[in-house]
Amino acid sequence: MSRPVALVEDEKEKASALLEELAANGIGKDKVDVFANVRDAVLAVRNHDYKLIILDVSLPTFAPSGMSGSAGRAQQQSGGLEVLRALGDIGKQPKVIVITQYPDILFGDESIKLEEVCEYAMQRYEQSVLQAILYRQSDNQAWQNKLKQALRDGQCKF
Repeated sequence: MSRPVALVEDEKEKASALLEELAANGIGKDKVDVFANVRDAVLAVRNHDYKLIILDVSLPTFAPSGMSGSAGRAQQQSGGLEVLRALGDIGKQPKVIVITQYPDILFGDESIKLEEVCEYAMQRYEQSVLQAILYRQSDNQAWQNKLKQALRDGQCKF
């Protein structure tokens, strides 16, 4: 049985910080499945009914052992959007919070400002993104406050 929350993040330090912040907001590590690449995350959302997905945007396609050579770790600047696309394709609509280190996100040839991601995800993938948050390691309080607010507004208690 899967846990109610999926965290899709490839950077270990950022994933740890997010897990700590989720725990501080009542969502313990025992309630979170963690995925570090697009392939594993897409397979998981297809096979499990997550209530909440915390989603990075820039992700590698596969795990390092998923392919020979360096192709598996190649970052896709908008790889996390494949997770949104997969959710839309199968008609699932969990709560989603996007958290990224980029103020702009590439959707194909379009560059979208972070504050426009929620509307764009609904139009393009029929996915409700509660909040798109800019993650800055140097400014923990800003992203932590936004995550806390998104969890509260989305009534994310598990």
